[in-house]
Amino acid sequence: MQIAILLFDRFTVLDAIGPYQMLSGLPGARVTFVAERPGPIRDEVGSLILSAEAGLPDMPHPDIIMVPGGPGQDGQMRDGQMQDGPDVGLGGRGEDEVLRPPARGARVETTLNTG
Repeated sequence: MQIAILLFDRFTVLDAIGPYQMLSGLPGARVTFVAERPGPIRDEVGSLILSAEAGLPDMPHPDIIMVPGGPGQDGQMRDGQMQDGPDVGLGGRGEDEVLRPPARGARVETTLNTG
């Protein structure tokens, strides 16, 4: 099972690492940190950097997509890779404006807190 945790600048660390710890223990699970493009992504404080192994185009159809919360999520609701393609309708606070192409083939899309 392919699980993508979507990182963005100013994400909340616990919202990404907590699910990573739990999901990575599932038998057959491969958990990957993804972002608009591979590379370092800073947390909301700016003091911790996680590395996104893959960009969104590298993982077009994960089984599960998990979006952490954080103050940086507002910036993800503007034009960019995450907005191209059909609306996947994740919920009532604007989450449907965030994930588009990778969620197209996902069996489960989930958010945590403000993600």
